[in-house]
Amino acid sequence: MSEFTEANLPKLIERGVPPKLAEEAVNILDAQNEGILPVPLEGEELNIVQSAWQWMTAQDLRSQPKD
Repeated sequence: MSEFTEANLPKLIERGVPPKLAEEAVNILDAQNEGILPVPLEGEELNIVQSAWQWMTAQDLRSQPKD
């Protein structure tokens, strides 16, 4: 497991992203960081990363106190 994955995978899971989706998204971003995948992401890879981001931000919104 790369240092990037070790640092980020637990954070996504803690923030409510389902583990399999979090793992896929972090692996994609890691591959992008290593120059294996293009910048910007396209197609299925982009959809996976966006889905993980949406899960994470939705969980953040749910955990905010309501006025």
